[in-house]
Amino acid sequence: MAARLMTTSELKKALAAKLGAGYTIKHAGGILAALFGENGVVTEALTKGEGVRITGAFTFKKVVKKAKKAKPARPGVNPFDGKPTTFKAQPAQPESRGVRVIPAKALRTLVAA
Repeated sequence: MAARLMTTSELKKALAAKLGAGYTIKHAGGILAALFGENGVVTEALTKGEGVRITGAFTFKKVVKKAKKAKPARPGVNPFDGKPTTFKAQPAQPESRGVRVIPAKALRTLVAA
């Protein structure tokens, strides 16, 4: 069974509780938006192609996968029965971009314990 994921509202409540008196759920939401929102610090850095390291927690890296050319159908041999066969063509794949989140060793150690 998959582990339950914390929702954004639960994260805001927990962050407000950790920050202590004087901080509301609205403040916690503002902090998350400042980091990860559309114009957030992390988002802007990744858009520029830079990485972001939060020591003791995570490293965020921009990942770009190169485009792949289409491959035509080709003849081959079935390895199980040795009969000749045709391997189907593979379509071209466009360049893709994404974000890789790498947990810090300290965080991995805490979670594994």
